[in-house]
Amino acid sequence: MSVLIAKRYAKALFELAVEAEQFVHVHLSLHDFVRLMRRHDQFRSMFFSYQVEAKDKIHILNKLLKEETNELFFNFLKLLVLKKRTPELFQILDEFERLYDKKQNRLVVYVETAVDLDEETQTRLERLIADRLKKNVHVVVKKNADILGGMIVQMDGTFIDASLRRKVKELRQSLETGSALEKSRPLAL
Repeated sequence: MSVLIAKRYAKALFELAVEAEQFVHVHLSLHDFVRLMRRHDQFRSMFFSYQVEAKDKIHILNKLLKEETNELFFNFLKLLVLKKRTPELFQILDEFERLYDKKQNRLVVYVETAVDLDEETQTRLERLIADRLKKNVHVVVKKNADILGGMIVQMDGTFIDASLRRKVKELRQSLETGSALEKSRPLAL
């Protein structure tokens, strides 16, 4: 149920932001606020708590954010507090991000590699994917030494496992079943 609520709130915020030509500013404010929440456990606990009264939450938001955040987004936060929808904030962010990416024709590509990619390699990878898909691409790289080599790519519901770990696993399975040996036997005449 909370996923549907989060989608409804994110869509409403996004549509208002687009209409007001502020969707980029709202996007940045939303990210800044989530970053604040992740850094400060006490603030996050207070914001999500049902035991802290709405007027107290709004008072704290006024002190911390009023001057530094987009007004549309600030009013949205107050609405979340008043409607007791603060626990859905991270789901709202995810949905808002999806709508934002679609509007910007942006595709986020998640790449796992066994080693860290330098900036030049990451930029080349972004350009390669952007050229092929004809989209604005943002690559998020995560190091995962367990894949041994190669890479795992996830984008827009597509999962491509080109890791050495997968290839080793497939080779092991074919050796265990004997299928690799059968293919390599010479033909009897």
